[in-house]
Amino acid sequence: AARFDPADPESATPLTEALWIHQQHRVPNHVLLERTLTSVNENARAAAVKVLTEWTVLPPKMNGQALTGDVDQAIDRLIQLAQDSSAKVRAQAVIAAVEIGTPRAAEIVFAALQFPTDLQLDFDISEARKSLDLDGWIRQQLAEGKPLSSPAEAYALSNATVDDLLKMKKTEGVYRAILTRDNVPLDVLRDSLTQLASLQQQPPTELLFTLIEHLNERANAGSLNSLTRLLSDRPAEELALVRDRIAALAMNAVSGEARRVAFASLVTADGDMSAAASAVAESPERLRELLLSVPLITSGSAREKSFATIAELIPQLDGPKGATQLTQPGISVEYFYP
Repeated sequence: AARFDPADPESATPLTEALWIHQQHRVPNHVLLERTLTSVNENARAAAVKVLTEWTVLPPKMNGQALTGDVDQAIDRLIQLAQDSSAKVRAQAVIAAVEIGTPRAAEIVFAALQFPTDLQLDFDISEARKSLDLDGWIRQQLAEGKPLSSPAEAYALSNATVDDLLKMKKTEGVYRAILTRDNVPLDVLRDSLTQLASLQQQPPTELLFTLIEHLNERANAGSLNSLTRLLSDRPAEELALVRDRIAALAMNAVSGEARRVAFASLVTADGDMSAAASAVAESPERLRELLLSVPLITSGSAREKSFATIAELIPQLDGPKGATQLTQPGISVEYFYP
């Protein structure tokens, strides 16, 4: 098999068949294995991944002795294969991660998650999540103070809990991930916004609204509700700089809670409720949300100046259904009785 060039497509079949013979007779040939893993043919590479897995997980016997595979070395190679240009090869690498089953095998899955998937690879990754404790490996690395690999960090930014994120090295990605999580404590959100704005050399309110608008476009109501709470923290002069964007959010946010916070921030930015009241004059639903936002107005002055407007708005609300007439006019019928 040494005369077959992995770069030659015609060599794929002879290399694979030679590898299978070694597999069948349980005689590992790691030189041949590596040559097949570097074949230009994706099917040959995928087949070689299966052999690599078997020789790692089920060490054959040679000369009457158990041949112990170097699992960590195999995982290193599988991490590379999980980044192969072929989804078929990446899928076999993920399957191999499950077969190996050690905590570090999670790194193979993390690597595969950085690339496009197809139906088969989606299924294999889903099954791997059931068998491997991906989050547990992240927590173990953080607890031991070890840096996360780039693929593991990318996974953590998308999936880790806020508590785990807070244990990670503080980067723009970590702060951004915290700001887009659901149900984050307000003080953690506030600090993350301040730190991210400092790193990006951007005004906090401008950055906050960029994040809010992104979440609103994605219809991520949970994270949107968490993040809009920071609006009420901002000073009136900062809110005034993004006044039109606040007004748009108040009318169009995907959640009622976000709309109410936006209305409260709009009143703070304007100094009273008159402009907001005019904007909702034709929408009873938005009018009700504007009035419900009054307890959320953090500016005492703006809230006090809004009382006169509130008194004018309340009569415009629809009354309770119980106050409507319960009967409808009947019809008049004439009849003759002999």
